[in-house]
Amino acid sequence: MVERYGPQGLVVVAVALDEDVEAASRFLAERAAPFEHVHDPEGALAERYDVDVMPTSILFDRLGRPAFVHDGFRLECREEYERHIRALLDGNVEGDPALLAETGDGRRGPGVRPWQRAILAQDAMRLDADPLDLAIDDHIYFSKEASSGGRGFGGGGCGCN
Repeated sequence: MVERYGPQGLVVVAVALDEDVEAASRFLAERAAPFEHVHDPEGALAERYDVDVMPTSILFDRLGRPAFVHDGFRLECREEYERHIRALLDGNVEGDPALLAETGDGRRGPGVRPWQRAILAQDAMRLDADPLDLAIDDHIYFSKEASSGGRGFGGGGCGCN
């Protein structure tokens, strides 16, 4: 997109929310990305623009007003994304600051912001982290007399639970 629309004025700024700024810098150094990179480990920009989904693209008009917000990235929506870029570059769309206005407490999600999930994403924090615990739970839940469903078949009621 930058190669195609950069000469017309498209500027892409990627905001890295990684807490480990050095690791993010090493990652970006390995890839030749033709856009600006900004580090925001505190998530100030994401808070300001109420980002709940990663990645989120916010398209601004030439006056810096938000015009489109794309939560996530879906390959099947690429034509729509490009149509929005062309409309903004051609001046056919004006942004609306109210598009990103806060409502209520400004949070739509469960309270843990995407860039705050580093520890929660670790395997040790998973509810199903221990395979032995999973096997025991499966045995208890799915071996009851006349039960069915789950990951197996109806149990025969072994009597251990």
